[in-house]
Parts: sequence; structure tokens; C-alpha cells
Amino acid sequence: MVRLLGLWPRDGTKPPDSPKCILLIKMGTIGDTLLTLPSFRAMRRRFPSAHLTLLHMPANRGVAVRVPGIDERIELDLKTLFRQPIRLLRLIIKLRAQRFDLALDFEPWSRLSVLLSLLSRAKFRLGFRTENQHRHAAFHAAVEHRPDAHESDNNMRLAEAAGATLGEAGFDFPLMEADKAILHRLREAGTDAGRAVVLHPWSA
Repeated sequence: MVRLLGLWPRDGTKPPDSPKCILLIKMGTIGDTLLTLPSFRAMRRRFPSAHLTLLHMPANRGVAVRVPGIDERIELDLKTLFRQPIRLLRLIIKLRAQRFDLALDFEPWSRLSVLLSLLSRAKFRLGFRTENQHRHAAFHAAVEHRPDAHESDNNMRLAEAAGATLGEAGFDFPLMEADKAILHRLREAGTDAGRAVVLHPWSA
């Protein structure tokens, strides 16, 4: 299926130098999304005037809504789409209306992200070449997803393929009102919020 998608017409041979609209696809979990933050920051720094759209899912909403420098966020809820397929058509129409010059798929395994990248009709598509997968056939260019490398490094190499540079790395993102409320409660309880450590021992 993915190999057949590779026959989709391709418009360019290299990423655009000055894209006006960029689609960033990251549909994994919160932890996976955190490891894309330096790449998102690098893209914002490299293309300061571009409109950046982040396509995400409910599973990583907690990070997606906090990513600095993102102009628009589109949430894909698969459960809703299965119940109401018309929403998929609306999503495709919405993506195509953006007329993306560039799409970066930060998912190393997902077939769905490849399909959405294609259906967006982005003029240039970048993604991962993952071992034993064939999803890279649908991209204009692909970056090897190295299993021996840290995932943030894999993500950064994808951003670099689009013309970004690492610069000052970092995983910080703005606090929301709910976060500030928690810090306020910690201070009321006599805890030094600046020295607090929060453990989240659950993973999915």
C-alpha cells in the first residue's frame, strides 16, 4: 500500500527555501512529542515568518497545546472519525486549504501520518526512512531513522533536512494557567516549587 502511494506525483526535488505554510505531523504520545520540541523550535527559528501548523492527536494534546511558536493546531481524534467518517473528509479539505509548501512527518512508524501528509497535497514532504518499513517511498526526501540514536537526535536530523539548524537546544515550554495553579498550591503548602520534583511512573 505505502509503496503504491510512492507513485503519487511529486512537485520538487529539494525543500523550499522560504516556505509560507509548513505542516508538522506528530501524533505520538506525550513523551514522544516532548522529544520533538527542539526540532519545532529550530523550524520556528529558521522560518520566522512561516505559518506553522501542528497536526496531533488527543494522546499528545497535553504537550501540543504548549509548544511555543505554533500558529495553528489541528487535532485528529480517530474515535470520532470512525464514528463520523465525514469528519475525515472535512480534515482533508482543511489541510488542503492551507496549501502547505512543506510537510514534516515526525512519525517513524505510522502509515496514517504518511497518508495524511500525502492528502494534504504539501508541495514537498519529508519523513523518516525506517528499517523494514516502506513509508519513505511516499516522501520527496527521507532521513534514516536510526535505532541507535536518541529520538530527539532523529527528529533534529529531520528538521535539518528541511533547512533548520539545532542552535540552542531546549525542551522548555510555557506554563498554562492550570500549571500555575498547581505551583500556587505547592507554595501554599510550604513547598519550594522551584525545587520540587514530579514523578509520573506511567507510560503508554
